[in-house]
Amino acid sequence: MGHCDGLTLCMWSTESSLFAKLVLWNPLTRKINLVQPSPIQRRFRAYDSYGLGYDTNKPQREYKILKFSLKHYVGEVEIFDCNTKSWKILDVGKVDRGVRRYCNGVSVDGNMYWLGRNQKRNYILGFDFSLEKFNDIYLFPCDSNYPDEDTYLGGYNGDCLSLVEQNQEQTSPIVVSVSSKLANGNVSFTKYFSVARPDLPALRTSH
Repeated sequence: MGHCDGLTLCMWSTESSLFAKLVLWNPLTRKINLVQPSPIQRRFRAYDSYGLGYDTNKPQREYKILKFSLKHYVGEVEIFDCNTKSWKILDVGKVDRGVRRYCNGVSVDGNMYWLGRNQKRNYILGFDFSLEKFNDIYLFPCDSNYPDEDTYLGGYNGDCLSLVEQNQEQTSPIVVSVSSKLANGNVSFTKYFSVARPDLPALRTSH
C-alpha cells in the first residue's frame, strides 16, 4: 500500500471480500505488527484509503496511520498512533474528494500524497501529519493531455514528487516531471525528461 522510512503499510483481502486486514511491516527487523481497527469501525474496509507518516515537528519520529473512506457518505477520518496503539477521530469532516481507487499514495518527508479528481479538475491531495489536515497541493492544468488513469505519482529526491504520464490507449511518449520542494509551498511541476519512439509500448505500472 505504501511505505515511509522503510516501514511498509500492507493491506490484504480476498477479491470477494469488502473487508481487509492491515499490518505494519519492518523489512529490516522482519517484524510484522497487526493493526487493530478502532472500536467504532471494528473492521477495515478494502475500499478505504490509508496513509503512513509522522509529525515533523517532534524530535523523534512517531509514526501514524491515516484512514479515510473513498465513499463520501461512509465513516469518519481516523488516525492511528503506532506508539500508543490508539485511534482518534479527526475533526475534518468527511473527505469530499475523489481519490483514485487504485492510487496507494506516496509518503514524502513524513506526509502523504494521492492523485485525486472531481468533476472539474485533476489534482494532488496531501495530508499533513503535523497539522493533521488535508490540502490540495497541486491542480493539473485544464488542458492536460493525459487522463488521470494515465498519470502515476511517486517520490523524488526525498522532498519532491514525480509524475509519470503516458496515454495508454495509443503509442505516445512517456513524460516524467518533477515538482518543486514540497516544504516551500506553491508546488509546481517541471518537465524532467521524455522518451519517444515509434514502437514504444504502453507503460504499465502499479497505481
